[in-house]
Amino acid sequence: MEMPEYDVSIFDEESAFFEKNRADFVKKALRKYALIKGSRLVGFYETSLAAYEAGLEEFGNVPFFIKEVLPKDIIIAAPIISWEPINIHL
Repeated sequence: MEMPEYDVSIFDEESAFFEKNRADFVKKALRKYALIKGSRLVGFYETSLAAYEAGLEEFGNVPFFIKEVLPKDIIIAAPIISWEPINIHL
């Protein structure tokens, strides 16, 4: 089964805005969820669902950016499980 490809570059502006303001966001709203559209912070919310609902109310059913405010992003690494042989050529 092939996974669909998503164009995450649609959030380049929002991601850059978040990174530029991360330190300030951490001071103001650690562990809350930032709702961002373009270079505009809409607000901070207690849950991702609350941020999502606010985004739907503010913008309608269009892409908008929600990210948890943390000092650093949490990256979760998981092993790849495959039932097919994997060939690696070095």
